[in-house]
Amino acid sequence: MVNFQTGVATYMTALRNGVPPDPTFPETAFDPVTRKVRPLQDNPFTRAAHEASKLFEDDAERTGFMFRLQALMPIAMGPKYDKYRDDEAGTMDIALMTAVAYAPCSPRMTPKVLRASFDKAFRKILPQIEAADTEH
Repeated sequence: MVNFQTGVATYMTALRNGVPPDPTFPETAFDPVTRKVRPLQDNPFTRAAHEASKLFEDDAERTGFMFRLQALMPIAMGPKYDKYRDDEAGTMDIALMTAVAYAPCSPRMTPKVLRASFDKAFRKILPQIEAADTEH
């Protein structure tokens, strides 16, 4: 979880601050949903994701992290979860980050099923985090 949190924090910071051009930025990416290699657009989101992906030496961990960024971060960044993020600071509530890390997801899930999975995970995690906060 620590690697994932660091990856998300790096991604959020890179989105906020921007990332300079990187000579190692790839021209293509493997899409786990279609299982095809596709051209990779050079934009703030892909630069931030590439910067964060460098934290993962293990290919499987990097692939899992990148898939969660593609599939679940757009849900976490949606208006439904605005109050659990500080976009100016580039931070998010630990419950939201944990839901991104642990919500069941796979390339076979439709966007509707992914949203439901994420929402369910967040609703389960949030009270646990809130309870832990009140204990301290």
